[in-house]
Amino acid sequence: MAQENSNSKKTSLNNLIWYSVGIFDYLNTTAIYISYLTPVMKEVLFRTLQYIFFPIYAANTIIYAVLGLTNLLFDRDRDNGKLKTENIIRLVVNTLSAVLVTTAVIGTLAFAGVMGVASTFLFAANIVVSTTYNFSGAGYHFYQYF
Repeated sequence: MAQENSNSKKTSLNNLIWYSVGIFDYLNTTAIYISYLTPVMKEVLFRTLQYIFFPIYAANTIIYAVLGLTNLLFDRDRDNGKLKTENIIRLVVNTLSAVLVTTAVIGTLAFAGVMGVASTFLFAANIVVSTTYNFSGAGYHFYQYF
């Protein structure tokens, strides 16, 4: 019982960190997309701000992957103590997202001439993976609700 209570507290702390990083991540991502609104803002993004916003984006995805791992370890099924399938899927999606985004950011910042187009596809692949996961999760929870 004490172990379950300790894991519950760790899971709650993990979720609090997740939400805090999420707010920062959404603000950073919004800043990146807003930079594409006008040619001047886009120029500023690609001359200076990409060196700030893109590494933050990569760091956030890595933090999500680490939090997904800690969530997998501490948030277990109450009845039998086994790993929850939801947490395994979340870890896989977050790890894949971290690999895609980090590779794209490194490609964009360090090897723009060689990987410029490939990095765009990696960012797009991350959006597809994340969107598919979120819509599937929403559908699953909607089904469970009804």
